[in-house]
Amino acid sequence: MNELRLPCGRETRKLVWVLFLGQVVSLLLALGSLASSLIADLGVDAPLSQSLFAYVLLAVVCGGIMLYRRQRLLVPWYWYLLLGFVDVQGNYLCK
Repeated sequence: MNELRLPCGRETRKLVWVLFLGQVVSLLLALGSLASSLIADLGVDAPLSQSLFAYVLLAVVCGGIMLYRRQRLLVPWYWYLLLGFVDVQGNYLCK
């Protein structure tokens, strides 16, 4: 009988890790959506505050990784700030 042998090299482990992290991000987004709907059911309308927490957490994690790796930004920092502001305002206006 021929057995199915999966390659278990460095590339495969890296791919599995990336897929796992994608699933974690998806789970966190689903939990955030659930929390947002529960908060809205309680009568609290604060979409800006809910989005702000996600962006601050994202900035701390990604900023920490970039500082640890000593990488430079590809575009000036104020473009990231402007895009974040526009996105938060878009979320605020749509809700």
